[in-house]
Amino acid sequence: MGQEFGIEARAEHNVHLVKLLGMEGRLEEAYNLILSLPEPVDSGICGALLSCCDACGDSELTEMIAQKLFESRSEKTAYSHAFKYMCW
Repeated sequence: MGQEFGIEARAEHNVHLVKLLGMEGRLEEAYNLILSLPEPVDSGICGALLSCCDACGDSELTEMIAQKLFESRSEKTAYSHAFKYMCW
């Protein structure tokens, strides 16, 4: 996007891209996109995939994303609460 249009992707762009991929069921592709982003990855990006994993019932990827959120020590405690309810 930067080379073609002269603008750099911000966190908001990546949140929407991950959400679109996840809603389409392309969870692995969305996860690989997150892994390709420079650190630190915005917690909203991981949160977008976390909600898609829950909707698709992918508990393995849910745990991997939750771990990434916990490692980042996100200030957004809503994700830790969401993860707690997903695991019930």
